[in-house]
Amino acid sequence: MSTVLDALLNTPWWVYALLAYLVVVGRKAMRDNVTPVGRLFIMPIVLALLSLSSLLTGFTQAGAGAFAWLIGIAAGSVGGWLLMPRDQFQVDTRAHTVWRRGSVVPLCLFLAIFVVKYAFGYMLGTDPSLAHDLGFVCIELIVSGAVTGLFVGRVARVVAAYRRAEYVPAGAAESLPGDRAPTRDERR
Repeated sequence: MSTVLDALLNTPWWVYALLAYLVVVGRKAMRDNVTPVGRLFIMPIVLALLSLSSLLTGFTQAGAGAFAWLIGIAAGSVGGWLLMPRDQFQVDTRAHTVWRRGSVVPLCLFLAIFVVKYAFGYMLGTDPSLAHDLGFVCIELIVSGAVTGLFVGRVARVVAAYRRAEYVPAGAAESLPGDRAPTRDERR
């Protein structure tokens, strides 16, 4: 128990600030919202860059690590696609926005990312030789890739629907309910 307490007490303050930020963003995602299409790409890009930095700077087995990371990305992307059912969002091609139904999934994903990254960081901090252990490296990079893939898959699902959507002239939107943002009354 004292080891866990020591780890928590010696964790840099910015890690707790990051956790607070993730909780705030995750709670915000629990409410229905309209988002510009471009903003959807921020989280997958940030996560990809973070996990790539782990791959390129943290481990000595880059070849096996890259393969493990790609396996994780592929598996996570399929999972992310499935976690974003078509009835959970609607696209508005005219306004270049996406309406998304509030969900607890992003909060759970953020917390899972945080816990996993913290745990791997703790293990590497207490035993630096793990950076040379092929099994550890592959597991960490598969998990890191899978988490990134979850966000990539969710965004890919929305982008695919956005690209399939056609422009709907005003007044004709009722005929294509999946390709427009719902009105305020429809969201209730």
